[in-house]
Amino acid sequence: MRKKIGGSHEAKTVGRIDSLFGSCNRNFLGAISRSGWRQSRRGSKKQVLQAEDDEGKAILKGDTKTLDRLWADELLYTNQKGELHTKAEHLAEFQSGARKFDSYKHDDIRVHVYPDMVVVNGRSTSTAHDKGETSIGPRRYTNVWVKQDGQWRLVVHHVTDIVKPGSRPLSDPTPK
Repeated sequence: MRKKIGGSHEAKTVGRIDSLFGSCNRNFLGAISRSGWRQSRRGSKKQVLQAEDDEGKAILKGDTKTLDRLWADELLYTNQKGELHTKAEHLAEFQSGARKFDSYKHDDIRVHVYPDMVVVNGRSTSTAHDKGETSIGPRRYTNVWVKQDGQWRLVVHHVTDIVKPGSRPLSDPTPK
């Protein structure tokens, strides 16, 4: 005769089977979830890199309609001079012609994907005109993209000049 400890033998057996299959199910679902996350990450990375490319083309053309779509309403844009602009301010600079790009290229790009957020870091080489000043040079930039209403939108942009030790930033307008 089997000794009953805390319930019937059948209940314990069913509990062990449920526990075993529950564990297998969790492991299986976890593997599927991890696989889905990897696919989702690749998809997010591809979508954001496309948005970055679209943004670059729009910047070169001064296409404020596309920029308005790509930039979140709460965009914080820090330029190479350390000036902080809102979306409205930055769009107004493009619309007025105060800000214009002759060239714009990104390389050495690194992408970090998180759920509903992607951080892009790279080197930017551009020629920009900002309120009568021309700025040429390599810069390091960081963009933070967030998924809002199913669309990737830029919420933070920060750029800084790449400066060799002992030299002035390329955006420094003071004469040598």
